[in-house]
Amino acid sequence: MGARAIPLVRGARRGHDSPSLRSAAVRVRSPDRSAARTHRFARAARGELVVTADRVGRYRVTKRVKETPLDGRGASGSRSNDAGSRLLCDAERQGDAAARRLYVVRLASEKTRESLADSFVACTSLVSDHVLGVLDAGSFGDRVYLAMSLGDASSLSGLRDAISRAPAEQRAAIVASIGADVAKGLAAGHDHAGRGFVHDAIDPDSVYVDATGRARVDPAFLDPWIAAETLATSAAAFVAPERWTAPTSSDTDVRALAAILTLVLGPAS
Repeated sequence: MGARAIPLVRGARRGHDSPSLRSAAVRVRSPDRSAARTHRFARAARGELVVTADRVGRYRVTKRVKETPLDGRGASGSRSNDAGSRLLCDAERQGDAAARRLYVVRLASEKTRESLADSFVACTSLVSDHVLGVLDAGSFGDRVYLAMSLGDASSLSGLRDAISRAPAEQRAAIVASIGADVAKGLAAGHDHAGRGFVHDAIDPDSVYVDATGRARVDPAFLDPWIAAETLATSAAAFVAPERWTAPTSSDTDVRALAAILTLVLGPAS
């Protein structure tokens, strides 16, 4: 059997990674709520980007897939002012009903936000058969975003149980194919624009497999020094120990990939 024969993935539908959560608009905490709402709508009329619980700039959030806090410790090991959050969600852009997956990072430091936005914008020109395409990138307020197209792909986290229940020989072929594809995607990101990029978070939620069995990594690549400031507390199982205490390099992405493949290769829990 060829490594590409992955019937477990065929027919998988995008958007089934986690239960859908209904979002509510953020309450305006102000003594004069009417005035605050008027100010917010005036900003929207001027074309400024507005953030609510169900809206990220010009994108309307249709489903929150995963939201995790950032550790914010940085390479020094001491907690920084960059603690924030990372949101993965499905969204539609104003005037365009095409589905997109949105990757949103909230950071307190303006310097880090600007550098992260610069990294994400640079990724809009990253083209690889093993990296999801970037549709849009930028920043607004205390958030930096990256919009990508999934097509018919589903996240590895959503497919893990099905893969783990496959016979051992088939499971090994699937994992080998995914590992080879993701390694190519990481290499493309590391070499992009000659900037020595690393990935923001290699974990099962950042790897996507389409109906043909091809795996691609999401395009959240960034400059190494920023990676130390945007570590998610939930990523510990896939983070090389040195990333918590030393400057990040492409080697830490390789270690994260190895951890993912080990997890998926194991039997169903």
